[in-house]
Amino acid sequence: MGRLQLYYKDQWRSVCTNSRNWTAADLSVACRSMGLTGGQYHEWQDKPNNDTRSLLFEAPACTGGEATLQDCAWSSRALGGGVCDLHPDLGVTCGEYHAEWRGLSYWKGLDFQGAEHTQKLQTQGTQFVKVSRSVLSYVDIMHAGYGAQRRVTAAVHARRVPPRMDHFSITGSIYTAINFTMPGTFVTIDSATISNNRGYGVYVNSSTGGVKLQGNSIVSNNQADGVKYNFHQREPIRSADDSFMDFCSGSYNPQQIYPLVIVAKQERLS
Repeated sequence: MGRLQLYYKDQWRSVCTNSRNWTAADLSVACRSMGLTGGQYHEWQDKPNNDTRSLLFEAPACTGGEATLQDCAWSSRALGGGVCDLHPDLGVTCGEYHAEWRGLSYWKGLDFQGAEHTQKLQTQGTQFVKVSRSVLSYVDIMHAGYGAQRRVTAAVHARRVPPRMDHFSITGSIYTAINFTMPGTFVTIDSATISNNRGYGVYVNSSTGGVKLQGNSIVSNNQADGVKYNFHQREPIRSADDSFMDFCSGSYNPQQIYPLVIVAKQERLS
């Protein structure tokens, strides 16, 4: 992260703008031009020692697929005395190093969004577990994670109920190998090899459920954490096959089948 500068007219010039009007696409292109991934607004930065070599670039209007900011609305730039008076310089945050040539032989990967599933009784008939109809078995996934408009993504990304996964490998991905987002159930990874990826081996973003690795599964030599579980508090998703009861008025009995979802709310005026 730091001050954004562009090389123009034989000098490195800090970029100022009249307002926070750089889009996510603009910031992504700025980072890509430096060989980096990501792209986020960081902060406004004061000019060092009253530096007057600033470049006003208010709205690059990038689409997200450009290689450099000069490929965007470069003609809208302004240069000269006073153009950046009272306007601080733009600071940006980028991700990890991403050599563009590596993407020439990469592909996006697999994306599971709200896959169809059934419910199976487990734990001596006391717990319903969601089981996906999708199966990922006996496959090798290599060199994935290079998505549209050069954006990095997980080699296997599953939102809501993930596929049943066994006897597979994910290697050499440009980013995270597996991303489970709000699975809402327990996930089992059986007999897997997840190694030599440039992000996390397994990343879980959920407030319910868990991940179990079994069958001599190997998660090794990934450049971020092997397994990362990001827990966050949120109200459960009210899907068609889930039942909810109020915390105060709901009844309980010893033969209850889980998960038992209870929601408590406080009214604004209570």
